[in-house]
This record gives sequence, structure tokens and C-alpha cells, in this order.
Amino acid sequence: MNVAWLMGVSAGDTIIAHDRFNRKYLAQVIRVTKTQIIIQGQYAEQRYRRSDGFLTGNIAYASQFIAPYTAEEAALIQLQTAQATVAAACRKLRCGTLTLEHCARILACLQREGQT
Repeated sequence: MNVAWLMGVSAGDTIIAHDRFNRKYLAQVIRVTKTQIIIQGQYAEQRYRRSDGFLTGNIAYASQFIAPYTAEEAALIQLQTAQATVAAACRKLRCGTLTLEHCARILACLQREGQT
């Protein structure tokens, strides 16, 4: 992994964070120290090593790490997040036999009515 970009990261930058299941999400850099990059993770602040981009204290095979922000990957992440939201709403509504498009329409109607 190319780590040269880590030296140019500054507070306020948007990066792509990978969790231990290789799910990706957009994250904001809160602070940068000499040795660490601190981001606002999904649930709490997370600290990554500036030397290699991996989560501090984590040496597991499937480690969490950060990657540079690209518009293409950000759009893909947002699409996957929206699809997962629709799929979760469909499971909640127990409409597993409907297509994703039908579920998206149902979810849009519910959101307009303030039901979700």
C-alpha cells in the first residue's frame, strides 16, 4: 500500500476508512499528530498510525486501515450505503419477496409520511 499520501493528511480532510470486515465508509479527519491520524469513526474517534495507515494497536490479519479519498469510490460507498438502508428497511417490513426498486418506493413513501 502506498503510504506517501499519509504525510499530507490534515484536519478536516475526508478519507475512506475500511473496517475489519472490509466495509468502507467516509470519515472526517479530526486531528493529526506527529505519529497518528485521528478520525471520527462510525461510532467513536479512531486513531490510525501515520506511518502505515493502520489502526493503532491492531496487528490482526484483517486490520482496519484508511485510504485516500476519491470521488469515484465515495460515490460507490454512498450507493452501497443507500442500498443497504433500503434492504434493511425491507427486512424490517418483511417484504422479502419484493424487488429492490419496490422496496425503495415503499421506503420513500414511508419517509414522506414520517414513518421511519
